[in-house]
Amino acid sequence: MDGGFFIPDDAMVLLANYIQELEHDRILKNILEEENKVLKEAKREEGASLKLVITSQENIIDRQDKLIASQEKVIKFQDDKIKTLEVAIKKSETWNKVRTGAEVAAVIFLVSKIL
Repeated sequence: MDGGFFIPDDAMVLLANYIQELEHDRILKNILEEENKVLKEAKREEGASLKLVITSQENIIDRQDKLIASQEKVIKFQDDKIKTLEVAIKKSETWNKVRTGAEVAAVIFLVSKIL
């Protein structure tokens, strides 16, 4: 041989196997890195989706709270209206009794005038 290095065949096979192993490891590393990127992106998207769901649920809760408050105002207004009507009915019943009493008195008065 002219000034080169001699590598025995068994060493050449070992070197070739080592190079192939390194290439395999590099490919595996690249695959794992890509999978890691995909998982991170999926996790980020999931987090964003969960944030949207939570925000939507918080908005629904706020609207329900406002609706409940509004319904409570309506109920209070209706309670006040019922109380006012109850007072009006009681007054009406009292006036009906007074009117009935006045009618009876008028009839008695008329009958006594006639007799």
